Amino acid sequence: MLCVIPQCRNTFIILSAPFIPYDDVEQKHIHDTCRWIESGEPIFRVQKPDVPNKHSVCDLVVAWTYLSGKARETFIAEMDMDADTWLRARAWALWKATFELCQIADKNSADADGQRRIIDEVVQ
Repeated sequence: MLCVIPQCRNTFIILSAPFIPYDDVEQKHIHDTCRWIESGEPIFRVQKPDVPNKHSVCDLVVAWTYLSGKARETFIAEMDMDADTWLRARAWALWKATFELCQIADKNSADADGQRRIIDEVVQ
């Protein structure tokens, strides 16, 4: 039994469409993720010990890295994941923002501010 209904898959594709990728790597990740979600393949375990081809937690990070306010609330509600999955997604977002912040030389830059914003929102 597939655990994600088609509306959730469509919601992810629609919500991710307006994002401008940071670089070519992120563009490829967005493209690959959208193709994977559109494929209909399971995006998380259907039964233990199954593991899907990809793990959805890293793809849920957009809730904090790109979305805010009502858009984030809608995304989280439409994806209909359990609390543990969202906790892992928050952890991934925190790791990613912390890693990116450490790579930024000018800690007073807009890029650094953006990573700190993500960290602040994740830990709220």
